[in-house]
Amino acid sequence: MNNCWTSDWLARRGLPHQDACPFCDQHEETISHMLIECVLAREVWAKVFTAMGVPHGAPHVGEPLPDWCARQDTHGRPARTMRTLCLLVMWELWKHRNAIVFDGATVSLQQIMHRIASESKVWRQAELLRGELDAFFVEALEWARRE
Repeated sequence: MNNCWTSDWLARRGLPHQDACPFCDQHEETISHMLIECVLAREVWAKVFTAMGVPHGAPHVGEPLPDWCARQDTHGRPARTMRTLCLLVMWELWKHRNAIVFDGATVSLQQIMHRIASESKVWRQAELLRGELDAFFVEALEWARRE
């Protein structure tokens, strides 16, 4: 709904903001850029969808965020599982962005992947993530070990 406090949102309201995406420092930060278009976000999605066995799940270049979210029902996996996993990844991207902006953290693909692996276990224990996810969790364990 374009209510996240990204740079474009802050700029429209005349509030202080950074000049570019905190992940790539190359483009204006919009919610769509940060979550699916940025080179870092695209790398995260490629790893997640490869681990899920859905190589064509990652966002297409220029695909609007709402359209991509709606497309998650078409991968032959339970729609709830795919939507929940997407929310988890977007949440971890947002938290990493905030750590960079507010805490001075550095951009780290490994840290994002480690957090996704850790949180996915918790979300599964809470029964938010259901279904056949063994291949994903095997890959997630590898991400965590690389940290």
